[in-house]
Amino acid sequence: MLKHNYAIQFMKDLGAENRGFQFNKYFNNEADIGMGNKGFLDIINDKTKNIYDFKFGGASWSKGQFEKYQRNYPDYNIQQIKPKK
Repeated sequence: MLKHNYAIQFMKDLGAENRGFQFNKYFNNEADIGMGNKGFLDIINDKTKNIYDFKFGGASWSKGQFEKYQRNYPDYNIQQIKPKK
């Protein structure tokens, strides 16, 4: 969590919020789509329809996590950001 917070603060310091980026955005579509369709997005830009998900170290997407993003944001490009060491 510390690495996520650092990366998000870095983006904010660069003025990313002025370019349409939102950070740690909570979504809850369980009423519309069903159970399990809620969570937090690391970074989303609704203007460009992009979602960015940080993965540090050995972390990777589970199939379920990626599919959840696709269900809840079907027209969005979903990208993993995996900083190098």
